[in-house]
Amino acid sequence: MSKATSTVDIDRLLESKDFDECLGFLSRISGIDAALLYNHEGWVMAAGEETHEDTRIEAPYLLNQFQETLRHFKNLGLGPMEQSLVLGGQKFHLVVNLDRTGLFFLVVSGVRGSYDLYKHRVERGVQALGDLLRKRGYLRGG
Repeated sequence: MSKATSTVDIDRLLESKDFDECLGFLSRISGIDAALLYNHEGWVMAAGEETHEDTRIEAPYLLNQFQETLRHFKNLGLGPMEQSLVLGGQKFHLVVNLDRTGLFFLVVSGVRGSYDLYKHRVERGVQALGDLLRKRGYLRGG
């Protein structure tokens, strides 16, 4: 299961460079425009160093839509939604519910063909973020 984060916990999380480095691993990949870590309230907790500004504008809308769908899944008894992949035009947008808790979300965007090329790297990034969140006590389990 998971535990909610307090304001003090969030401040400590924001001070961590580990999360930025983990997201930098994704955002530096050619063809990936953004890697952002959000909390359940929609606050950016960390961002990859190469994250494009236009994606910083689009990402909150993608996250909001994902969270709305997550609520519908819960109301229908379908369990937690793990991720949403949107392929549109020349871009992809991926929102991942880290550890299926509804507390932390990864948003990754980029050139459409890059998703297929680098989805294993994205999956490793998701795993690394989950491990860091558990190590710091923001998520329980393993």
